[in-house]
Amino acid sequence: MPDTTIPSSELEPTPEPETTAPTTTIPGSEIDPTPEPEITVELEPALPTTYRSAPDGPEVPLVPSEPEEPEKPAEPEEPGRPEEPEESTTPPKVIVIVVED
Repeated sequence: MPDTTIPSSELEPTPEPETTAPTTTIPGSEIDPTPEPEITVELEPALPTTYRSAPDGPEVPLVPSEPEEPEKPAEPEEPGRPEEPEESTTPPKVIVIVVED
């Protein structure tokens, strides 16, 4: 009689399907990437230190803005004229009519 009870108990923990589920969770690549983020957290504190002695950070964005501003004013003048003629065309007509009078 005791032999019958032992085989039953062994069958329950023997289910391989259950073992497969835990195995999938263990190999989960999500656990591996977790350790990497921790390393990044340590690097973050180092970055702020660089920003402190690197006041060029804010200047860097201004540098690209400067080249854009000079180019924009030069170009807008040319493209602005062709666009204005359309609106200016209406006033010139009125002026032309006044000039004819």
